[in-house]
Formats: sequence, structure tokens, C-alpha cells
Amino acid sequence: MAGVLKVGVAGLGTVGSALIRSIQKREGRFKDLDQHSFVVSAISARDKNIDRGIDCLRYEWFDDPLIMAGEADIDVFVELIGGEDYPAYDAVRIALMRGCHVVTANKALIASHGKDLALLAQKNNAILNFEAAVAGGIPIIRILKNYVEYDEINRVYGIINGTCNYILSHMNNLGLSFQDCLEEARRQGYAEGDATFDINGVDSSHKIAILSAIAFGIDTSVEGVYCEGISNITLEDIRGAADFGYCIKFLAMARRKGKGIIRYVYPVLLKYDSVMALVDGITNAVVIETNGLGKLTMTGPGAGGSATASAVLGDICSIAKTNTQKSVSWALGKESSSFSVIHCDGVYEEEKEYFIRLTIRNFEGILDKITSQMSDFNISLRLFSCPHQEENSQEFSVFMITHKVSGKLIRDAIECFNGKSDAIRYSCVICIENFESI
Repeated sequence: MAGVLKVGVAGLGTVGSALIRSIQKREGRFKDLDQHSFVVSAISARDKNIDRGIDCLRYEWFDDPLIMAGEADIDVFVELIGGEDYPAYDAVRIALMRGCHVVTANKALIASHGKDLALLAQKNNAILNFEAAVAGGIPIIRILKNYVEYDEINRVYGIINGTCNYILSHMNNLGLSFQDCLEEARRQGYAEGDATFDINGVDSSHKIAILSAIAFGIDTSVEGVYCEGISNITLEDIRGAADFGYCIKFLAMARRKGKGIIRYVYPVLLKYDSVMALVDGITNAVVIETNGLGKLTMTGPGAGGSATASAVLGDICSIAKTNTQKSVSWALGKESSSFSVIHCDGVYEEEKEYFIRLTIRNFEGILDKITSQMSDFNISLRLFSCPHQEENSQEFSVFMITHKVSGKLIRDAIECFNGKSDAIRYSCVICIENFESI
């Protein structure tokens, strides 16, 4: 055995505490790795007195993660603080500058500063591992680099936010409102107290930026990623989609478009019997499509401390086994890329089928008026539904699915409905994805 790696853990929230508990339960397993064993020797958090269910007295305590990163006797710095800037970014930089290996689950940090941090790691002969930053229970980064690195990747997509998938799944399965499902996700530990980054798509934008950087060699920046969250999805939308044989899912996608890469984070309608539609609860699923291997589909838990802590632990074990320098190309994709980043206004740029919900006033001839206005924009309807409305109701909803149509026409029709008629109001439009046909 070449030696014992000393690990410092900064951040003892849900993931950090789960990591320490896991290590304390299974310490004997980490003593006979190929070249190195490891031990946790230092920890850092804002409050030493919180009961986290772990024995903090076994480790050297630091109130300041920057001091731990720069002065503690450690070989690996584990950053679980969160946030793209101070103190996480500063602490990681300090650790790398002194030659400490770094493991992080911080997708915002990697998306914002990944390239610079990878260069700093290379300069100081250190390893930067961040498997836990994307789809915690799926080793997607390792798979992209070790198994399909030299294949030609055409598209990477999937459900990569367990919180959002939990909410949409429960709305669909239990008939509960968005807010009720969000509160239940919080109670189960699957959503933060402030889940804004999850439900607005920021978290998924960071993740797809990282995956596209590895898959296509572009920059990790989220600039150019189209982002549309799920906060406006209602139980009425869920039921309307179900009546047509679809469910609503929250996807992230990066794909080739000519010589560029286009990236989306957006809610979609999927056929109930499609693979992605069957991904339920906190589960994540990622699909890689390549010329050589075809379609690779991977699933695993994507929310909760245990799944992310497991990925962090895997990264620590990887360093303990190898303890050798990894290049920037390993960390963040190909060293150069012929692809450009395509900025887009969203799925409206695509010719697709669309699901539309309109809220309309109840008067004679209104349905004929809707179909007539759609026809005026050359929008052909494939399916149309007008669920039974309550007696004497002044407003009700109609649902429709179009044939394939230019997104621009959909947008023009919506603007017409919203701007020229007080009897018809656009409420929801979601594109339909058929992954077998594109």
C-alpha cells in the first residue's frame, strides 16, 4: 500500500452528512484499495453544534472551508457547500493550487468555472472529479469518457432532475396539485426549502451544460441553454395530456444541429408507453445516442442525499485507486471542438406536434371560432378535447394536439388569441417529443 489519503469534507448538509455516515459505517472496506486507502481527517461547516447524526469529534473541525482547503493536512478536498461563487469556488481554487485533489457535487460551480478549474488542476498535478454533479445515481460522466469517448455522439438527453420528476409523477399518479406535490417532496427530503432552481430549470441547465461539454467538447457555460421550468404546469394540464394518452415530463437535451450544438431544458409530452414516460418518482434517466453503439439508456436515483453521497464516495475511491493526474480532456471533454453553441428561443424553433390548452368563455359558437382561427394560421389539429364543464360555468378549457407545424405559427396563433380576443386565452403550450422518429 502506497499510503493513506487524508480527506477533508466541506459542507455537512444533506449530502455531506450522508457521505460521512456512509464512510463511518463502511470504513473497513476502504483499507485495501489497489494503491491507497483513505480516511476522513477534517470537516468544515457553518455550525458545529447541529446534530447531524454523525460523530464530528473524530475529525479536525474548521469553521472556515477556505482555511481547511489551504492549511489542513489533507490530500483530497471534498466540496459540498454549493453555489457557483464564494466560498465554494474560492475553497476549490485554494485546494487545487496546493495540489490537493478535488471532488465536488456542485453542478453550478462546474458549469460556471469548470474549464478554469480543470486547467488549474492540470497545472498542479491534481484530479478534479465531479461525477456527483449530474444524475447522482448514474455514472454518466464516467460512461461518456470511458465508453463512448471515441464514438460520434449525436444526442444526449434525459430526465436529470429528481425533484421535478417526483412532482410531475405524483401529480400524474395521485391527482394532486403542483404545490401539494412540492410540499411532499420537501417532507421526503427530495426538494430543498427553496426549490426555485429545480422547478425553474436552473439546476437542469447546469447539468446539461456539463454533459454537453463532455459529449461535444464545447464550453461548460449555461449561456445559450433554452430553459423553461415546470412551475406553470397544472393538474388540468396533466389530466388533459392523459386524456390523449400522454404524460408530461421534464427533459434536458443537447444535440447536434448542423455544425452546432443546441441545448434545451423544457417540459414535454411523451407517449405513456415510451421509455422516458415510465421513469417515475425521483429516478433519473439519461440516453446517449451514438453512431457506433446506437442508443444507451441508463437509469438511477437522482434526488436525496444517499444517491449523491454514493457518487461522491465513488469519486473519492477512484482517486484512492489511481492517485494519478488526469488531463483536462478527461475532466471536461475533448480538448478542442469543431462545434459552436447555438443560441435559440426555445422549442418554438422546431417543427413538432404541440399540445395546447386554451381557457375560453362559454358562449355559443366559441369552439368553431377556435378551429377557424387555427385554420387561419395553417395549423391542422390532430386531436381535440372539450372535457365536461360544470353547469353554469363561465369558463372552461379545451385541449388540442396539432399535426407537425412550425413553432413560429404556434407562437403567432398564441399571440393572436391573447391579444385580439377576450373570449379565448392561451393557458399552456408544450411540445410533443417522439424520440423514435427524430
